[in-house]
Amino acid sequence: MSKRPTGLTIFAVLNFIFAAAGVLNLIALVVSPALREQANIAFSAYMVLSPLLTCILMIVSGIGFLKLHYKAGFIGGVMLCLLSLGNILIFNALEGFQNITLHLPSMVYPTILLAMLLFKYREKFKLNTVSTEQGHAI
Repeated sequence: MSKRPTGLTIFAVLNFIFAAAGVLNLIALVVSPALREQANIAFSAYMVLSPLLTCILMIVSGIGFLKLHYKAGFIGGVMLCLLSLGNILIFNALEGFQNITLHLPSMVYPTILLAMLLFKYREKFKLNTVSTEQGHAI
């Protein structure tokens, strides 16, 4: 019987917390034109779809972490990290990389999560997938 690592449980809880904060932030930006104006953010499809997709991936990967599901947890988590890091780089590229140091803290969580998924938890997901395919209860 495979036991879920404590670290994956912590990452799942963090994903749920960050997803909730992201949804609240997205709602505030969509509903309040004054807030967008104050933050100097133009309303666009990218402004809505990117955070929405990020929040969905956070929830899906968080559930996958809890269930040790390879596709939802591992693949979803890696996609979340790459999307998050890519969004930060795209946003800064559009701004001419003038204030990239302000966004470096935003890169910490996806970088740590990506490293942990690739170097520590990959085998745990694979072992769980193999034992599930063989019909063992997890």
